[in-house]
Amino acid sequence: MDLEKMKQNWDIISEQLAQQEITNNKIVKEIISQKTQSTYDKIYKRNVANLLNIVFGGILLAFINSMLDKKLEPITFIIIESYITIGFLYHLYLIFVMSRFNITTSKVNTLMKQVLKYQNLYLFNFRTGIPSAIILIALVFIANNSFSLITISATILFFLLAFIIGYIQHKRHSDLINEIKKDLQELRDFEN
Repeated sequence: MDLEKMKQNWDIISEQLAQQEITNNKIVKEIISQKTQSTYDKIYKRNVANLLNIVFGGILLAFINSMLDKKLEPITFIIIESYITIGFLYHLYLIFVMSRFNITTSKVNTLMKQVLKYQNLYLFNFRTGIPSAIILIALVFIANNSFSLITISATILFFLLAFIIGYIQHKRHSDLINEIKKDLQELRDFEN
């Protein structure tokens, strides 16, 4: 009789432990999902801010050009504004790719593919956007014959500052992407 009662108690305790483990796994999964969503939101907001900076830069350039005594040549102005428009469209596409990231409805493998696609697009932009901007600005100086000590010094200072800020932002962005990938890997373990 005592052995039978002990067996029943053991079965009850075993069932309670199994239920508690299921509950704990759900809680941990929810915490990881919330953390992943929070990290994603940070990246999304940065991309929106970058998009707004591009718009602001294009408007600022047009305003400054209208105030200058020696305006940019029309073709030069069109080339710069076209470059800014391409950057705007590219960042709009990055935001579109990110908007498809839905932690609540998508499977982890799908989310991982979206993150990798976004990461590749971001790296392409980082590797080509800055060098092409430098080339474009150099061409503007050549086209406008703007080689005074002040313009060259200001340009070098601008590039140095832009490089430092760009590197810091790139590092932070890469850390956030890696954090999302790590969290998605942990979530993948819960799907199995």
